[in-house]
Amino acid sequence: MLIKKGVQVLGELLVLVGTQGTKELDNMIEENKNMKQYIMPERSIAITEAGSLIYAIAKAVNQGESILLVTESYYMLMELNALIMLSRGTKEEKEKYCKEFNIDINAILSSYKVHGYEVVDGELKELLLEEEGLISDYIDNMIRKYISMSDGIFYGLKEARDKDSDD
Repeated sequence: MLIKKGVQVLGELLVLVGTQGTKELDNMIEENKNMKQYIMPERSIAITEAGSLIYAIAKAVNQGESILLVTESYYMLMELNALIMLSRGTKEEKEKYCKEFNIDINAILSSYKVHGYEVVDGELKELLLEEEGLISDYIDNMIRKYISMSDGIFYGLKEARDKDSDD
């Protein structure tokens, strides 16, 4: 059971971002084996189901369960961050955005119940918990890498084709 700022917190979500199989993540998983665990659930669900799974996990945390989530999924992290951001809104704002984006209002997750870590250069590093939620350099760097690759190929081929058509 987590105690934060002198307040006993029932239910918590520990988020580990990175690849299972690294010593640091495997140690953290082992150290928290008393928690219900979801290890890389994105491997067996469709992207469209990421929100449903995160809502179910968040509702369980809100009901007092302690859960460990290991993921590399940008989509799952974004769904989780939406729930954290909503916790900062007024009742009216929560209702408005939950209705607009089809979010289960019971899944809104207070940031004090969420802790995140990622492996950086072989060491476990705590994730920043900002106004917009958990910030993962690991996922941000992966996204930048794939965008750069895609843009490099697309514009490289386009430039070559444009050059050929000018000749």
